Amino acid sequence: MPHILNSWKEIARYLGRGVRTVQRWERDLGLPVRRPHGRDRSTVLALAEELDHWLAACAKRPRLVETAEETAASCSKLGQATVKSVHQLVESLQLFRQRFTVTNTLLTAALAVSTPARTEAEERRCEPRYPAALRLEVRVLHEGGSRTLVGRATDLSRSGIAVTLPMEVSFTQPVAMRMKLPACTRATVLRGVVANHRDLVHGMRFIRVSPAHQALLDRACRSLAVRSEEPRDPHGEGWPGEVVPPGPAPPKPARSTLGARPTDWRQKKSL
Repeated sequence: MPHILNSWKEIARYLGRGVRTVQRWERDLGLPVRRPHGRDRSTVLALAEELDHWLAACAKRPRLVETAEETAASCSKLGQATVKSVHQLVESLQLFRQRFTVTNTLLTAALAVSTPARTEAEERRCEPRYPAALRLEVRVLHEGGSRTLVGRATDLSRSGIAVTLPMEVSFTQPVAMRMKLPACTRATVLRGVVANHRDLVHGMRFIRVSPAHQALLDRACRSLAVRSEEPRDPHGEGWPGEVVPPGPAPPKPARSTLGARPTDWRQKKSL
């Protein structure tokens, strides 16, 4: 009676190989495996005598082991070549970074030498600025969110403002400034960028100014221009005509009860 193998596991155990190896042999090398239902994923069976004849007649079996060994060797060579390529790429990037740093330093030095000094006319601002003491809130906008700083403005123009902040803000950093301009009754929010800064004093340039906000800036500059031409009161707190916010009210003196007339019969009785 022939010995029948009823599953892939029995066939693999009989041949001394794994299930996937036996399935690959059946697909590529014609291993004699039968499917009673005629479908690829149906039950399989094989006869031990047919498997023995196939092993004896198959001249490609030694080649299977050699192919597997060659595949492993080729994979190992490919991995080594990949690692070598990565190392070469890292070395190339490091060399490029060094060359870029040297080139950038040389260009900066050349520009510093070749750039002529600015004349007095060039140093003059395109817009006149007027001294102003304004308290404002500066919201620094960045990718992670925003941070609000409380600062003090020292002068104002139609196109920018000088602000002293408690910390340095980087160049070209977008900001949003909320302040109460002179001759205005409500607070105004203006957008700008940091055009320059020296220590904690920052020069802000207004951007995307609407016509309504530009009209407020013009009115504030006119008010500051008139105020700057007037003589400052050396004994006062501000310019003539400037409304100075009042300070905290002094505490009221405690009322004395001596000499007060009693208004209650209990007080009369105690007296």
